[in-house]
Amino acid sequence: MFKLVVLTKRKAGMSMEAFMDYYENNHAPLMMSFYPQVKKYTRTYLHSVSHETLTGDEDKPVDCVTEAFFEDEAGWLDVIR
Repeated sequence: MFKLVVLTKRKAGMSMEAFMDYYENNHAPLMMSFYPQVKKYTRTYLHSVSHETLTGDEDKPVDCVTEAFFEDEAGWLDVIR
C-alpha cells in the first residue's frame, strides 16, 4: 500500500462548516470519480489547536489532513502522469 498525505487550509473568511461541506460534497466525490486508482480516501478535520502561539481558529496552519491510499506506488504514478 502506498499513501499520499495532503494538508489543506481553507481560504480566508470561509467557515469550518462551509469548508467541510464543500470538501465532503464536492471535492471528495469529484476526486474519487477522476482517480479510480485511489483505494481509500480519508479526511480528518482539525477543529481546534492547543498551541500557545496560535490564537484562534483562523490561525490554524492546517484544517484538514487527507490521506489517499493506492495499491502501490505505480497507482500513484499513474495519477500524476
